Amino acid sequence: MENIKTWANTHSWVKIAVYLLTFLFPALAFAQFYLPSQSPINPYPLMWIGFYSCLFFCWAYKGFLLKVPSVLANLFFMGFLIFGSLMGGLHGILLFVRCLCVPVLPLFFLF
Repeated sequence: MENIKTWANTHSWVKIAVYLLTFLFPALAFAQFYLPSQSPINPYPLMWIGFYSCLFFCWAYKGFLLKVPSVLANLFFMGFLIFGSLMGGLHGILLFVRCLCVPVLPLFFLF
């Protein structure tokens, strides 16, 4: 595990890629919910990207102020989606947890 952490800290392109990945999910969720012409991208299957990139980012890198914007953006949109999932009852909550933990790539690019 320490080898992964030192490898990630020594390569600057990995730092930039992970930091940009932490903002991928909030950017797509923002496009879905707040832009006038709604995007056809469903943010639920992409939650795992925000979840795991934030976990890796917080685990591998130092610096509290660098972590705050990305983690807060992900928490905001994930909280928004969990609130929407509560309307589905137990099935909605289980679907939210499955989308959060199981990495599945959506097939929206095939359409």
